[in-house]
Amino acid sequence: MKTASSSNCNLVFLGVALMAVMINVDLNATNLALATIGRVLHVPLTMLQWVIIVYILFGIPLLVISGKLGDVFGRKKIYLFGVSLFVIASIVCGCATGIRMLLVGRALQGLAFGFTLSLGLVIVTSVFPSARRGTVLGMYTMVAGLSQALGPFVGGFILQFFGWRWLFLINIPLGIGCAALLVAYFREDHKLLAVKLDYLGASIFFSGLVLSVLALNEMSTWGASSILFTTTFGLGLALLLCFYTYEKHLQHPLVDFSVYKNRTYLFVTIIRAINTYAWFSVIFLLPLFFQNILELTPVATGMMILVMTAMYGLLSPFVGRWLDWYGYKKPLVLSVIFGIAACLLLVNMKLTITWWLLLGFLLFGINKAITLPCTVGLALKNLPKEKAGVGLGVFYATTFMGGICGVAITGTTIILLSRIKLHAGLIKLGLTQFVKHAALLKGVASGAVSVAVLKDYFPPGVLEKILPIIKHAFVYGAITTLWIVIVLSFITLVLSFYVQDAG
Repeated sequence: MKTASSSNCNLVFLGVALMAVMINVDLNATNLALATIGRVLHVPLTMLQWVIIVYILFGIPLLVISGKLGDVFGRKKIYLFGVSLFVIASIVCGCATGIRMLLVGRALQGLAFGFTLSLGLVIVTSVFPSARRGTVLGMYTMVAGLSQALGPFVGGFILQFFGWRWLFLINIPLGIGCAALLVAYFREDHKLLAVKLDYLGASIFFSGLVLSVLALNEMSTWGASSILFTTTFGLGLALLLCFYTYEKHLQHPLVDFSVYKNRTYLFVTIIRAINTYAWFSVIFLLPLFFQNILELTPVATGMMILVMTAMYGLLSPFVGRWLDWYGYKKPLVLSVIFGIAACLLLVNMKLTITWWLLLGFLLFGINKAITLPCTVGLALKNLPKEKAGVGLGVFYATTFMGGICGVAITGTTIILLSRIKLHAGLIKLGLTQFVKHAALLKGVASGAVSVAVLKDYFPPGVLEKILPIIKHAFVYGAITTLWIVIVLSFITLVLSFYVQDAG
């Protein structure tokens, strides 16, 4: 295949890098904005969870089929469609007048994210000579890492001084710049393929996933033993089982489940999914804790999270070389140990910023910096060349399913346990007469509403008694979610000992 001139290659890389920056900054900054969005749009935690979940939920099916879409319709055409959709979706989010409009925008952003994530890497590697592709992938990883690292700080600055809407509207000029560079300088020359796309399978998979996640997210409202929960969750699982059975009998399946026959590929996929569960869980609850419970500003919150994400961004350029020297298995085991140590420090969270909390952030960032390239490298090494594209799509789809579960289960756990702790605390202090404000107190205890609003409803003497109960109720729920992460992380530690470096 012919490669473009050096200057054109660099400009194509810049265009794809701009999209990567938009995706990574947007994901981290949106987590940071949840407290503000909840306050401005007056929505509970169960709805705030959907701001994150719907983005990933709509992106997962496209992660699986975007490569095939590019082969059939052209990579450039599909990628530019994804970029354009992301810009339009960002306008919808930035102009949202209510939570429903915001969720529509986030769903469209998720589709765009699915269209562009895998294809971006394919485009970058296709325009550079093979001798430079390793360097280019390293640079791409560095861009992704640094944009994730700076996301909380940049997001906090925009959020505090310009408002949450500009977290989305800032994507307009970046998206236009990305599209302009690719239109002008990317010349596609690969042959289009006449591959039949499995739209029915994609529909079954998406429906099953939506119903399962919906049930998990609404369990605190519906009740775990309710007919609505059991029916919705059961139907979701049944559809996913139907999808598995249906795909196994297709000549060209949407998901080639045969890739799971390789033990190392299966194990690193599970490890990465659990790691993403942990990361999304922590990134979801921390902004709520800092802004709505400790009453920190968005900039201060961004700086706290930057302690964690900066380690990922700073170490990303060097981890690849380290893996070349020592292989993948030992660093992967070490990264899992770092993750467990981080969570063991975080479960000691108090109502103040402590040194062990910051140390936990540092270790968690190191865990992410090592785990990401380790798992991707091991997955690719243990896939046949002809199945590398499909296998990587399945890998990423499973990864983000872990992230969705992380947000859904974390939110549900905090809501349920904070209510129990809040109720027990009010009874203990004889404050049950304030039941008329139960909805407000539950909202604050879950982290969806800032403790600052309580000043408008309670006299100072009562507020002095209620505040500690509410804050400790949130911390109780948050600590429990971290213990769930720790238990899952020990499973990944066991699995990491059984992976093989050789493909």
